[in-house]
Amino acid sequence: MLGDILNTVTEAPVIAAFSLTGFVVFFVAMLIWVLRLDPDHIQKMKEMPLDSTASDTQRENLDG
Repeated sequence: MLGDILNTVTEAPVIAAFSLTGFVVFFVAMLIWVLRLDPDHIQKMKEMPLDSTASDTQRENLDG
């Protein structure tokens, strides 16, 4: 059934190309963003769930 529907849609290759391009652009953008993060910020975020002594005020200060 799905094959019949895709065979009748003439723009299927164009839609597939745009979908793949969008996925690749999004993936590369996320990869660049993650690689550019400050290592200190990553360490703070990694330890945050385990730090039971930090008050809410201290946790808000970690963001900035």
